[in-house]
Amino acid sequence: MGQPSSGKAIATMRSLVESCLESHSITHQDYLTLSCLMLSGKGLSVEDYQAINSVFDRIQLGRVRVIYR
Repeated sequence: MGQPSSGKAIATMRSLVESCLESHSITHQDYLTLSCLMLSGKGLSVEDYQAINSVFDRIQLGRVRVIYR
């Protein structure tokens, strides 16, 4: 039963990562979403962790801006 929501969360995560890397910005809410997904670790593959980490790394380097609305 937990599989469909987990699959949906992973699809959401991948689209968030892709849009952040293309736009070089992330909303605070999306940042929190990625953080929660990473900390929960449910259904994430090594590639998923690496994708999320790439966003966090780019935030630290100043290549992706966090937008507070």
